Amino acid sequence: MSDTLHEASAVTGVEPFRTEVHIGNEPRFVQVSDAPGEHGGKDLGASPVAQLTGALASCKTITAKMYANRKGWPLEAIRVDVRHVRKTIDGKPRDVFECDVQLKGDLDDEQRKRIYEITAKCPVHQMLVGETVVESSLAPA
Repeated sequence: MSDTLHEASAVTGVEPFRTEVHIGNEPRFVQVSDAPGEHGGKDLGASPVAQLTGALASCKTITAKMYANRKGWPLEAIRVDVRHVRKTIDGKPRDVFECDVQLKGDLDDEQRKRIYEITAKCPVHQMLVGETVVESSLAPA
């Protein structure tokens, strides 16, 4: 038995690669995804991988802010810049997400260190470094 934690569906239309991504049940959010121009798209929205990069950045900020709020720590703002790069590691090309974390607020060194550590515990980070499984099936038309 499995419990559904999140849902999303993506639907293409008239444009070559423009895709409406419907996320969640209630409330339902809609965002547009597209392929870059150099790949035949029209740059009408962020690419799926760019959205993943944004998901990682936003998840880290939300997780850190929630933690600081629970502790009553004076974290005024957090900025996480994420770069998706390709690096050769142990002779193999690998996708790497480089994350720079900036904390604003009257925090001592221990608080800054702990908030930074907490960013690595966000759900998206954990999924990316964990053993996530993707199961697919062909549904009837």
